[in-house]
Amino acid sequence: MRFLGDPAGDFTQKIKLPATPTEKFGVFAQDANGIAPSPIPFRVSEFGNVLEIEPNDTHATATKAELPLALNGEQRFLSCSLNLSWPDIAGNASNAGITGSEEILTVLSEIFDATIIGTRAINSRAQIDDGRFAGWLSYSGFDRSLKAMQGLHQALRRRGMGVRQWSRDLFIPRAWQFDRAEPPGGHRQ
Repeated sequence: MRFLGDPAGDFTQKIKLPATPTEKFGVFAQDANGIAPSPIPFRVSEFGNVLEIEPNDTHATATKAELPLALNGEQRFLSCSLNLSWPDIAGNASNAGITGSEEILTVLSEIFDATIIGTRAINSRAQIDDGRFAGWLSYSGFDRSLKAMQGLHQALRRRGMGVRQWSRDLFIPRAWQFDRAEPPGGHRQ
């Protein structure tokens, strides 16, 4: 499985899927720095998959399917994440010469921790290393991540700080197919 958007860079991790379908399964992101405190929901099903086709607002235009199948809607985000780094990667590579840098790091940590609790992030990680703050918060959908970003922005403004926001959308193509063949060792990547 490939994890995208980690402040330290994208990474891959082998995961072992359950031998039988289960309704509640999650993947814990893990790297050399540790393991995430909570899982990313991951659904495994023995059934085939059907994605809705627009328009589908009426019985006449509804997506046709023969059950049993896993029916999936337009929402194709696996998750949404917010990544926070300071100093700005695009600008200064270090905090050398920035007045009050230790206080800024403390404030960022406090706001980040409050955001985790206040927005019920499904996963998070943060670190301060060599005078740099890097952290990410993961959410189950766009609406929750947008509300978290708005709250984070307001909390920073209250402390006299700001944020430079950019976004990147990665979608699962409608034609994507899951290869159900089991590789050697029982792991998928």
